Amino acid sequence: MSGDREERRSQFERRAGYAAVTTEFLVRVGKHMDREDEREISEEARSGQWHLGKEIPLALLLFLLMQTMAAVWWAATQSATTTSLKEAEIARQIVQTAVDRRQDEDSQRSEARVTAQLTEVKRAIEALTTQLERERRSR
Repeated sequence: MSGDREERRSQFERRAGYAAVTTEFLVRVGKHMDREDEREISEEARSGQWHLGKEIPLALLLFLLMQTMAAVWWAATQSATTTSLKEAEIARQIVQTAVDRRQDEDSQRSEARVTAQLTEVKRAIEALTTQLERERRSR
């Protein structure tokens, strides 16, 4: 059993050694990457140009693009709707103007007829009044 224990212990030590080496490697790579990122950031900062970081997910960029396209489409639809409503209102006003003109002409004709009829009634009343006065005088 002691041989079995020693074998387990040596396996554990090897694994621990691998873990230590792996950890040390990851720390070194991380430091190297941090230095690389710092260099890139400082170069971009010196150039003063706008940049897009790799940490922004592509799905977010696509979502923002689609949302922007939807907003532009909605605005164009609203513009088309507004234009068609304005055209419909202009057409309605033209029709209403024509109807108003016809009604004005009809009312003027009706007024002229009523005036003519009243003039005839007035003449008839005057004629009857004159005739009644003659008959009264002659009696």
